[in-house]
Amino acid sequence: VRAFPFPGQPATVAADNELVKMVPSEAKVAVSSKLAPHLLPRQYIYNFPPAPYSPYNFADRQRADYVDLDYILVDADAAALPFDANKIGGKTGLEVLQSLPEWHLVAEKEQLMLFQRK
Repeated sequence: VRAFPFPGQPATVAADNELVKMVPSEAKVAVSSKLAPHLLPRQYIYNFPPAPYSPYNFADRQRADYVDLDYILVDADAAALPFDANKIGGKTGLEVLQSLPEWHLVAEKEQLMLFQRK
């Protein structure tokens, strides 16, 4: 509902659409909350930054329900990134993601960043 009185800037909306088109429809993708509607309908959409209950949580690959993601689409300005409750070892989810060697940045536009697993 907030999108109607506060529409996104045209450049940001265009960047959203461009990066979303780069993610195959069958891919398992984690995404910042305001970008998630751009990825619907999909079978595999997960939240970013990961919560402790997230099946792809960076810290625990031993879980029975662990998911190997294919892509992560992040809004670097997402309000939830700096919250203490969302930090992993004192770092934001984006900082952790950028430090992981199995992920690489494939595109960046208007503070939006698309990462793909190597």
